[in-house]
Amino acid sequence: MDDRAIGMIGNSLHYATGLDTPDNKTFVDAFAKKYKRLPSWFAESAYTASLWSRTAIEAIKGNVEDKDAFLKAMRSATVKAPRGTLKMDEYDNPIQNVYVTRIQKINHPVIGPVLVNVPIKTYKNVSQFWTWTPEEFLKRGPYKR
Repeated sequence: MDDRAIGMIGNSLHYATGLDTPDNKTFVDAFAKKYKRLPSWFAESAYTASLWSRTAIEAIKGNVEDKDAFLKAMRSATVKAPRGTLKMDEYDNPIQNVYVTRIQKINHPVIGPVLVNVPIKTYKNVSQFWTWTPEEFLKRGPYKR
């Protein structure tokens, strides 16, 4: 992106680098310090997956050989990630915020002037079923063109 993108809608995803929370600022600054660039949603997703695993491992006191206990811990964990709080639904998919973003230029303390996606609208606790109940959504059948 270059400055022509400033002010445009950036994307709609479960993560935005410009999310203004203490957890995200800590994550972004540590990432920028180490890699000399801002994290993408790929980086935050990998970080969150490892955070989720660590949360479950701590809950079962490291006994990962007990696969049933580990899966139960993964499924029941609530994770405080850079993107916000998330947990799994009964179908093992995340319930999480979704951010609609606008591209802004900021002066990051580590890497200087850079374009970032900054949330302008947050949809909280979005499941894979959006506004439908699982029953309503699933009875629609598979997606067809």
